[in-house]
Formats: sequence, C-alpha cells, structure tokens
Amino acid sequence: MRRQNKRVEDQVLSDVVVRFGPYEVDRLDGKLSKHGLRVKLSGQPLEVLLFLLERPGELVTREELRQRLWPGNVFVDFERSLNSAVKKLRRALSDDAQESRYIETAPRKGYRFIATVQSLSNMAPTSLEKGWSEAGTSHNRYPSLASELPANNNDAILQVASLKRASQRRLGTVAIGIAALLAASIFVVYRANRNGSLSSIAATSKSAHFRSSIAVLGFKNLSPGRDADWLSTAITQMLSTELAIRYKVRIIPEETVSRAKLDLGVKEKDGYPRETLRALRADLGSDYVVAGSYVALGDRNSGQVRMDLRLLETISGETLASISVSGKQSEIFDLVSRSGDQMRTKLGATVPPEGDADWRTVLPTNPEAARLYSEGLRHLRVFESLTASELLQKSVILEPDFALGHAALAEAWSALGYEARATSSAQKALSLSNSLPEDERLAIEGRYYELSHDWAGAMGAYRHLWQDFPDDIESGLRLATAQTSAGNLNEALATLSSLRSALSSHRDDPRIDLAEALVAAHSSDYKRQQTLAEHAESKALSSGSRLLMARAQLVKGWALEGQSQFQPAREAYSIARQIFEQAADLEGTAKALNDIGVVLQKQGNLVEAREKLEQARDYFREIGDENGLGAVSNNLGEVYRRRGQTTARGRSLP
Repeated sequence: MRRQNKRVEDQVLSDVVVRFGPYEVDRLDGKLSKHGLRVKLSGQPLEVLLFLLERPGELVTREELRQRLWPGNVFVDFERSLNSAVKKLRRALSDDAQESRYIETAPRKGYRFIATVQSLSNMAPTSLEKGWSEAGTSHNRYPSLASELPANNNDAILQVASLKRASQRRLGTVAIGIAALLAASIFVVYRANRNGSLSSIAATSKSAHFRSSIAVLGFKNLSPGRDADWLSTAITQMLSTELAIRYKVRIIPEETVSRAKLDLGVKEKDGYPRETLRALRADLGSDYVVAGSYVALGDRNSGQVRMDLRLLETISGETLASISVSGKQSEIFDLVSRSGDQMRTKLGATVPPEGDADWRTVLPTNPEAARLYSEGLRHLRVFESLTASELLQKSVILEPDFALGHAALAEAWSALGYEARATSSAQKALSLSNSLPEDERLAIEGRYYELSHDWAGAMGAYRHLWQDFPDDIESGLRLATAQTSAGNLNEALATLSSLRSALSSHRDDPRIDLAEALVAAHSSDYKRQQTLAEHAESKALSSGSRLLMARAQLVKGWALEGQSQFQPAREAYSIARQIFEQAADLEGTAKALNDIGVVLQKQGNLVEAREKLEQARDYFREIGDENGLGAVSNNLGEVYRRRGQTTARGRSLP
C-alpha cells in the first residue's frame, strides 16, 4: 500500500506546476505567471488552459470543452462564450491565432496545445525559499500535500480535481529574481560521474535540467569617432561573464552569435523587431537577447561613457527591461556590474547574485592590452584571422599572463594554418588557466589537446565539460569531433544521438547533421554523407543560416565527388562559393574555389581548373592561410604537370 501511495503521490506532484516557454502554471492554486510575475487569468479562460494542459499535443474538441466548462444544467451561448474565453487566454499568453505558439485552432473541431510542456517537479531550481531542500524528497517539498494523499487511485484523482480549483495551500515559492526574469528559470545541472562511460553521458543528457539561454548581440557605437569601437566587444565579454557567473544562465558563445548575425544580416542596435528576434531564436536556440548602444566621449582615462541596454524575449519580442548607466571609461568594469544590478532591480529581483565576476579573467587589466584583445576578437569572429593575430600578439606582449588572450591567439594561428604556433599559444593559455571558471578552463584544455592531436585528452576534457553542462551543444559537438578524429565512430554517433534526444531546442541544428556526415565520410559511406548534408542544407535554409548552408553544400559536394558525380558536386561547390562571397568570408570562398578547381581537373577541364585554383591561391595568400595555400599549391602542381608545365621539384609556384 505504501508503494502504491508513493506512485500516486508522484503522479499527483508531477502535474502540480508545469512550464511552457516563459510561463508557469500552478494547477493547485490556479495561477499563471510569466518570468515569475503573476499574469491575471481566471474563470473560463483559466479553465480552458488547465484542460488543454492535461492533454498537450492532443486535440480537445469543442464538445469536450462544453462538457467541462458548461455542464448540462447550465444554459449559455456556448459558441460565443468559448470563443471569448479562448480569445482572452490568447491575449494573456501573447499568442496569435494566425501564428500560434501555444494554442492551435482546428477549425470547427477544437483546440490543441502545441508548445512543449515540462513538469517542474522534475526540475530543481537553483534558488528556493528557506525550507526547500535542493535534494529533498517530494514529501519534504510538499509536506501538507503528502500527508493528505488518499489511499487509492480513484480518490487521488477526485481529490486532485478539487484541489485544482479550491485548495488554498501554498506549496512553497520559488524566489523571484534575475534567475527567473532574465532567464525564465535556472535549473540545477546534473553532475554525473566524471569518469563515467559514454552511456553515462547519454543518461546525463536525458535526465539533465537545462538553463535558459541568453545571446549578447553586441552594442552599437554611437560615439563621434571609431576609436571606441573596441568597447562593443569588451562590454559583450564582460556582460556575458556577469550573467553567466552571477546568475548561472547559459550564454550563447560569441563566435556562434557572430555567425548568426552574419547569416541573418543583423547589425548592432538598441532593439529588434519581433521577426528578427524569432529568427535569432530559431538560429541560436536563444530564449533572450541583450542588445543596446553606448557613447564614449573623451580619452580612455578621464572620458565618460554611457551604456543603454535592453533585455528582449525572443519568443514574444517583448522588452523585459531597459536600463542606462554612465560613468568614467576607466570604470567600465563597475558600470557593467551596475547594469546587472539595475536590471535585477527593475525586474523586481529578490535572489542575490551568486558571486562576483573576476574581471581579470575576462579582460586584460592593462587598458591598451584590453583594447587590442577586444579588437582582435572582433576580427577573429568575422574570419579576419591575419589582422586578429597581429592585434592579439600585441595584446599578449603587454599582458603576458592573460590566459584568454593566448587562447584567442591560438585560434587565430590555427585558422591561418600555423599549427606549431597554435599549439604553443594553446599550451600557454592552459598553463595560465587555473584561475578561470571551470568551463572555460576545460574548453582551453580540450582545445590544446585537439591542436596537439591528443584525441584521448580532448575527449576527456570535452566529456567532462559536457557532463557538467549538458545543455551546451558546442561541447557535445566538440566531443563528437574528437571522437571522429580518433576513429571512435560508434562513440561519435552515440554522442550525436544524445545531442538530438536531449537538447530539444537544438534537435534541428544543422551542425549535428554535418558532424554526423563527417562520421559517414570517415567510413567512406558517401551516400549517407550526402543524405545528412542535404538534411543540414534543408534545416539551414529553413532557419536562414547562410554560412551553415554553405558548409552543407561543401560537405554534400565532397560526398558527390566521392561517388564520382562530378557535375552535381561542382554545382554544390558553386552554391557554397556564392554564399561565402556574399558573406565576405574569404576563407570559405577560397575553399570552395579550390574544390571547384579539383572537380574541373577530374573532368579534364584543365584551363578552368587552373583559373579557379589560382583564384583560391590568391585568397589564401591574402588571408595568410598557410594550410590552404599548401593544399591549393599541390593541386595547381598537378594541373601544371598534366598540362606539361611542371615546375622544378621543390620550387615555389607563382
């Protein structure tokens, strides 16, 4: 009997509080809240919502709603009353009948709740009122409810039905703060055994509770001159760290945000229309974005700066907070902290921040080194690796003990094909990373092992990172890449399968398909590679991700070329080239031209092959990519040989 009661209790508690999007519904108290703030909803509109939530994804007919809301002995204009109730409910949820996010209409039939519904009894919030135990049992969390659970299932169902409408008991309240208002809710991340096997990672991903995500889009420089451009990157770095460390939200990586901005043609500005925010949500999987502008006047020591920030919800387009701070440019660290505090105050926060950010780990303390580092990052994010390397070298000379500076320089060297330099910079970054937050230290460690071709070390670092942060798709993809490079193809496939099943918001991320396509390429399964590349192509097209679309075309071209389908491969490479050129991605353009040249050579068109390969060579020289230059030079050598123009062995090509 006790076991039966426990099962009933679990069944009851699993439906007490549910979430969809930024909304939470307390079924016992009949309360709807958004970002922790009460939304006024009662009567028939509330009853409609509760009924739809009982059967998410299923059609609830108008007749079923009539029987629930208006029993047989109640006489009303049913059609008009129901239409009015649904209209009020949609207004409370900021939903649109034409572009439904929550309630879908089946004409003349009924309604269907189409959003993902999550039970909060299975999610442990990070900040709870006194008396809630983070690891407590259901009895501890709901003492009054547990003591009154009936002994059989039928009584339980009847009692829950009455509790839904009439109970005045309160279950314990999640403290409302920046964790609720900035990020809808922050969940405790499941920390699995760090030495566990691949199967334990899959289990972690399936049972983990995910943080809401924020993309910091950068800030528009409204200053009279361009000397203050670097502040946009600096403020982005600092605010991202402020939010991640103090409020435990997931920050979308800056390189991912930069790629999405290029894809969608998004520029820094104070705010964005709803359509743009939805496109960013589809591309990044981001729940919120932070945007804004700044004005800097005078020099960097005594000059003033004013920052205007906005927090926007991507699903509704609403502006949740607007704040302004101003002060001396030399006090930029304090200004960012103040902006976070003001945001919490404006949103009615009650939860104190979890800790202060150590700004020495975010930016160099030397002002000139900070400017050079920020400028270097900005160029690195838009594929200008040569300029980035020059700026970052100057930065680490001024502040040699700044770990992230060496890590960024390693990325620039790697993009340019200087593997030894990249490995050296990554090793230096790792040696200086002890004071960094664990996730950043692990990322640096994994990247060092990757550059060293130590795949076991890379897999260990990324596995550890993904176990600790299972909602981080980037670490999961890096783990799969390391497993593929190590030849552990089955493990790579298992990791990618876990990413698809665990991260519902990223299930349609084209990068997962592209990663799996590369696994197929290692197995010489070109047909499978082509299919996966086409899936990625379709998803990238749907989300407007131009650069991912170009990458998918390249991968598809390689698969077609492997099947000796040279003309379709050439067409795929040409589409990729066009997209890369439009995005001003010189490296991508050079790679596509090189691939076109190789296919033309295989088709016997040596004149056009030479033309395309020489164009690729010029691009690789312009951006300083030594790896690319070496590859295209070898391809050109083959063309020259076949045309009877072979150069002397060891002699440089023109």
